[in-house]
Amino acid sequence: VSYARSCLFIVPNIFGYPCAPRTQPRHSRPNNIAIFSENGTFTCTYAEIVVTLRAKSGNILEYENTNYKMITREELLLLLDSTETYRVEKTISTTNMDKFCEAICAFANDMPNSRKNGYLLRGVNDDGSRSGLKVTDELLQKISAIRTDGNILPLPLMTVDTIAFEDGEVLVVEVTPSLLPPVRYRGRTFIRISARKDLATREEEDLLVERRTAHFPTFDATPCLE
Repeated sequence: VSYARSCLFIVPNIFGYPCAPRTQPRHSRPNNIAIFSENGTFTCTYAEIVVTLRAKSGNILEYENTNYKMITREELLLLLDSTETYRVEKTISTTNMDKFCEAICAFANDMPNSRKNGYLLRGVNDDGSRSGLKVTDELLQKISAIRTDGNILPLPLMTVDTIAFEDGEVLVVEVTPSLLPPVRYRGRTFIRISARKDLATREEEDLLVERRTAHFPTFDATPCLE
C-alpha cells in the first residue's frame, strides 16, 4: 500500500469516542475516525486522545499517543488497593525482563476488548503494599527500551513513570491496547485471562486477527505489517 500525501485513512474508533459526521463517509462503519497523513505521518484525533502513526512505503513503523496523560497518584492508589485483574499486574521483581515483556504484550492484546489501559506495577507486593523499591535511571532506561528493542511487535504503545510514596517508589508501565493485534513477544502471543497471563490459543489468536481486520475494513486501507 502506498499512501498519498494528505489522503484520508479510515479506521474504527476503538476507544469508543464518537467522531464528527464529516469523518464518516457512507462506506465507513459507525464510530469511525479519520486519520490524515502528512509526509508519512498519520494523525487521528478523537475526544482527548491523539494518536500519531508513522509509516513508510505502506508499513506502519510505530504509533504513539501524542496527547496522553499519565496515571495520577489517586488512580494508582485505587489500583494498589485492588486485586490483580486482566489489566493490572503487580510485581516486586526488577530483573525478570521476560516477565515484564510478556505482561506488556498481554496488555497490548487486550483480549477482553475492554479498550482500557493495562498497568504493570513494579515495586508492589500482591497485597498492594510497597516493597521499598528505589527506581534508578538505569532501571527506567531498561524498561523504556522494551518499547523499541524489537522483541515486541507491533511496537507497543506504552509510557513509563515513577510515583513516590513514603514506603517506596512504584514504577508504573501503562500500556494502551494495540490497534494492530495480535501483538507478539519473540513470536509468541500472550494474553491475560483475569489475573492469569498465558499464551493465546489458535482460536484466541484468530479473534485478535479479526479485531485488527475490523480496524482496517478494506484491503486497500490495511497497512502491510511485514
